[in-house]
Amino acid sequence: MADVLNKVFASYDEDISLCIQNHRVSGISCEEAVQLKKLISDERFGIILSPEHEYIMGNDYIKEAEKVLDITKVIYIADCDKDGKLCLIGEGVIDFNKVMEMLKNKGFDGNVSLKWEKCWHEELPECEIAFEGFNKYFKRV
Repeated sequence: MADVLNKVFASYDEDISLCIQNHRVSGISCEEAVQLKKLISDERFGIILSPEHEYIMGNDYIKEAEKVLDITKVIYIADCDKDGKLCLIGEGVIDFNKVMEMLKNKGFDGNVSLKWEKCWHEELPECEIAFEGFNKYFKRV
């Protein structure tokens, strides 16, 4: 994968980023993203950080997030309960105040995105309810 990404970066000099999401299904963890970054020589490579995926994988999501602060280009905001079931922001176990503080202290200037996957998780409330909760949560931050 690193060879392919290095070739892509060598072929294109546009001001773009290429990011890989840490994800429980794809098998990419924050630790694996760190290892991949060591093999990629371009600063345009980064990670889309999904703290809930690290939690669901059984990892300490705070410690894992600390590993990728310098390569995080986007953070996905999605919460889950202690059993890994997705829930409204602020109702689960993910401490976004802590994660966002860590990113801010590292100089993060990327994107923050509400990740709401109702298309795969029909039990989730409608996106309007999720967005309202997202707004309320981050007005407190």
